[in-house]
Amino acid sequence: MSQNSQLKELGIASLLDLALILPKSYDDQRVKNEPNVGENSVEIEVKSLVTRPTTLNILAYCISWKCDVSIVIFNARSWHYSSFKRGKTLYIHGKSTIYNGVWQFSNPKIITKVGEIIPHYKRDLKDNQIQNLIKKYLNIESLKSQGLNDDEAREILALHELSDEAIYRVLNLDSKRLGLLKFVEIFNYFKKLSAKKVLFKANAIKPYDITSWIETLPFTPTDDQLKAIDDIRLDLGKSIAAKRVIMGDVGSGKTLVILGAALLNYPNRSILMAPTTVLATQLYNQALKLLPSFMKIEYLKKGSKNAKLEEANLIIGTHALLYQELPKSTLIMIDEQHRFGSIQRQKIDELTRDENFRAHFLQFSATPIPRTLCLIESELVSFSFLKQIPFTKHIKTLIIQNSGFNALLEHIKSQIKQNKQTIIVYPLVEDSQVSNYQSLSAAAPFWLNKFEKV
Repeated sequence: MSQNSQLKELGIASLLDLALILPKSYDDQRVKNEPNVGENSVEIEVKSLVTRPTTLNILAYCISWKCDVSIVIFNARSWHYSSFKRGKTLYIHGKSTIYNGVWQFSNPKIITKVGEIIPHYKRDLKDNQIQNLIKKYLNIESLKSQGLNDDEAREILALHELSDEAIYRVLNLDSKRLGLLKFVEIFNYFKKLSAKKVLFKANAIKPYDITSWIETLPFTPTDDQLKAIDDIRLDLGKSIAAKRVIMGDVGSGKTLVILGAALLNYPNRSILMAPTTVLATQLYNQALKLLPSFMKIEYLKKGSKNAKLEEANLIIGTHALLYQELPKSTLIMIDEQHRFGSIQRQKIDELTRDENFRAHFLQFSATPIPRTLCLIESELVSFSFLKQIPFTKHIKTLIIQNSGFNALLEHIKSQIKQNKQTIIVYPLVEDSQVSNYQSLSAAAPFWLNKFEKV
């Protein structure tokens, strides 16, 4: 079998894959000259054999220990009798104990590679084949070429040595070495992911000048928002299709970045998809409120008819967009992208495709899933962070008992007088047989009778 075939059979796609294959156990076939309890390799001369119903009992002189030893073979085969002939000298390896005052070996192996430490990897490939691959490919320079530093490369190599110290290290991994192996494993994973990065051609766009638009907004954007918009401006100007994730907590101002990206792409067409009708409607209303009047905006709902999609500069909708005949666009934006399933993500990807070019692709998320974080870490996608909050949140949390309910009602009334809204949330819609919480259906008459416009 060629070495390439051996590497494939081991599932090895990189040098670090090979470096992470450590022995599960060892056979120490070095001859020990002092009797001791445990695994031992010794030289013996057979003196006599006695066959019993279930065992072959052998008396031998241990040349290494200069004393007689007893050997017990359970379920002996014919080759045992030929191997342990009287007067024959050979090396054995096995576990030794004292039995009736005599050193005894149970089911020892006959060995030929005396003086060696044999690692066992418990893989599909033979142990010696794995050892040959390790000896050939692993060294300080090869490990450093994969991105490890000197100390990391030396620590990894030390675990592959065949010495008492190395055996102890591998069989008793401390937190430091275990941490190193975990680091190398995740580092190797990200390296393999980044190698899969594929670049697609895109139409380089001359971004629309949005300077005056930003200056006339009814609020001042944060530095993070301006930085994200600038990142997108640079993306659109490239002939390589962008894949960027814009991450920020709720309230960090992702909507402004979305609208800024659509305006940067003007007069080209942009598509914006949201996971729910409520969110899509909010985005549409914000677009109408904040974008210049020359921007033609279409809101595509389920069952929408007579939408002028070909004339639109910005098309907004939910996943219903995936099942429409949409005109080609140069910018695709997905809000809360983690809420779409794998089939939907595949259809989203198809939206970005053309015969020779891909659209630029922006994903917005407040709660990125681990898959998205992996894509970012492996540089398969670019990212922009919105860490600043454009406004100060005034949130006060109170827990009240029954005695405080009247005070709550007075507070609600005072808020209503200031033209503010109140939201009451119940844990149940209908009464439950297994929960004692009050339901919305049971509580609704109280609020309807107590207040107007409920």
